[in-house]
Amino acid sequence: MDEVDVCIPLRGSPSVSYIRSRYYVYALFKKGEVNPFYVGKGINNRINQHFMESSLKRENNRKSNTIRKHYDTIRREILCYFDTEEAAFDFEEYLINYYKLVEDGGCLFNIAKSRHEFPLEAKAIVSKKKTERTIVYTEEEVLTLYKNYFEKRKSKRESVEGTTIPRSYASAILRGERFKGLYDKYITSGIVKNLRKEEDDFIRKDPENQKVSDDELREIFNLVCSGEATLAETCLPRGYSPSWVGRVFAGKDRRYLNLDYDLYKSLPKGKHVSMERTYQEFVKHYSASVTDVDTLIRLVGMSEATIRRYIRRYKKEKEASNGS
Repeated sequence: MDEVDVCIPLRGSPSVSYIRSRYYVYALFKKGEVNPFYVGKGINNRINQHFMESSLKRENNRKSNTIRKHYDTIRREILCYFDTEEAAFDFEEYLINYYKLVEDGGCLFNIAKSRHEFPLEAKAIVSKKKTERTIVYTEEEVLTLYKNYFEKRKSKRESVEGTTIPRSYASAILRGERFKGLYDKYITSGIVKNLRKEEDDFIRKDPENQKVSDDELREIFNLVCSGEATLAETCLPRGYSPSWVGRVFAGKDRRYLNLDYDLYKSLPKGKHVSMERTYQEFVKHYSASVTDVDTLIRLVGMSEATIRRYIRRYKKEKEASNGS
């Protein structure tokens, strides 16, 4: 756990000041009580949002009912600040386990025991807006996802079949960022054996959905690397994004293509291959005793600043070759 700064605001104040952009764990207390009835993790003005009129009208649960009943006498305290959200989450979960929910004989009106495991029965008492964004999945569904992905080596799209888990959320589950307890139980401990190989993640499962086909990318790659065209010259007429195609050529996307990424990265100015090509065009005319800058601009099609830069480069190369 990160080193923390302890900050206990003045008791009885109607709102609590906070340090912007720093994560913290806070608690709400009834008047005269030493045990909190709610603990949470927040950033910026989160601790005060529970007391906003819009929140109190929207929510109908024990925490909100308590705030409505004891509004002016409730004490708000920021307990600790943290440098990372993960550390704040860990401390929040520690406090929940320490004080325990009312259902478990404790004093907390929190709905969830953990950010990873949201209880099914909580859906009936949280607001509609919160219910829509609350992710609730059973252990059986998560286990099915694990087996499909790690043991059967299926794609994420295929792994979520038979469950209610969306593919976008499945990524976080498979990385262990969600349902961390189940991840440690099934994957880290080896109950579900991980048979996946590194190349599995580089296999394109649905090429029919590709806007730019793999064959086109290989064709563009060969044109650019041979100096016959630039990314802009090949991509823009086809309606493709040169920046995205450049990411593919640099190995940041569609790595299963196994292109010569080092060759692309070694090109002058990355994807600006035309600069080297125009320099060669400049050398052809300049070496033929065409020294007038205006004439060179017309012949080569570059700006005066570029032509003068080419002249300096040409003279340096000549001096270096004569010296050797």
